Amino acid sequence: MNLNIDKHEEWVASNPLALWFSRTMGASGDKRALAKALGVSKQTVWNWLTGRSLPRSVAFDPIKNVTGVTKTQWLDWWRVRPREAACTDSKTPT
Repeated sequence: MNLNIDKHEEWVASNPLALWFSRTMGASGDKRALAKALGVSKQTVWNWLTGRSLPRSVAFDPIKNVTGVTKTQWLDWWRVRPREAACTDSKTPT
């Protein structure tokens, strides 16, 4: 197995929003409901959950209000991302 991919998968699994989502919404949770609550698209939520992108600064307060995940938690998580790992998850959001 590719160590970079393993590190990336481990990093994605520690995503604060993904952790909240799995605890609150379950594995088959509705990303559309979260997207609607946050005023963003389902694709945006998917990108955040998979580590493809970080929320824009204006999204941090709504995320905190809905999920309790703070800007500091996001930035701390983002800072430790594996640099060389390419995200290999090409599944489309559900």
